[in-house]
Order: sequence, then structure tokens, then C-alpha cells
Amino acid sequence: MSTRKPGVPHRPSGPLWDARRKHLIAGWFRQGRPCYYCGHGFRAADLTEVGHVISWMIRPDLADSRENLVPAHGGGRFRCPEPSCDLACNQVSHQAPDAPRDPRTGASLPFTETFMARQTALRQRFLARSGQPARAGGRAAAVVTDPGREWLI
Repeated sequence: MSTRKPGVPHRPSGPLWDARRKHLIAGWFRQGRPCYYCGHGFRAADLTEVGHVISWMIRPDLADSRENLVPAHGGGRFRCPEPSCDLACNQVSHQAPDAPRDPRTGASLPFTETFMARQTALRQRFLARSGQPARAGGRAAAVVTDPGREWLI
């Protein structure tokens, strides 16, 4: 018996999605594709997330569309390795109210310089307030004590 509610989109998951995700990430890494949002690279192929330009919750029909899937930095140990950035780009792109969007389709767009500067400043203030120790390369430790919104920045 399914626990899914009728009419609620199902998050891409399961063995087929895992295989698809690994295939996409390996290809993007070989091609040297940077994060769609911040434009910075990746240190290792396993340190990427698959981002949806248009959220699968808004357009479930695009959840597995190659044109809708992009390489992105995630949260925790998957943050951007660039010390001047250190963002969870995938999460920021979908949850920051002022994130760049296509006005016609609502699709996430790459970050502008202004948006990046604002988000990295917020991230640095958060790290300073939280007292989190820095990791090698200037990255913050992946310690989250409050599951609230501030972990995004």
C-alpha cells in the first residue's frame, strides 16, 4: 500500500534515480562542468548534487528531464569548495526569496554577482555568529545545531 497522497508530486528517488544521478554527475565531472548557480568547480565527482532548474514539486513532468537537471553544490560537506563562496547553492537557489528567476517560467537562473555577494556576506555573518570552526580551505565545519532556515546561508 502506498503512503503517497494523491496529487502530491513524488520526489525523484530509488535505485533508478540513484543510477541516473551517478551517471549525470560522472559525465558532468568528466566534462569539467561547474555549478550551474555559482559557476565554481567541484573538487571530486561525488561532491555534487543534481539540481532541478524548475523544481520537481512545481513541474513533476520535468523531474527527470535532462534539460532541467544541472550540477549544483549542496549543503553540509557538499557546499561550494571555493572559500569565498561556501554556499549550499542548490538549496539557496530554491529557497532564497530574492534568488534569480526567469520571470516567465519561474526557473532558477545562475546567481548574479550582486546576489552572490549578498549571500556570501550572509554566510560569513552566520559563521561568525555561530562560532563554527573553519575547515581546510576556509570551509566551515558541517555542524548544524538548529534545523531552522539559517543553515542555508
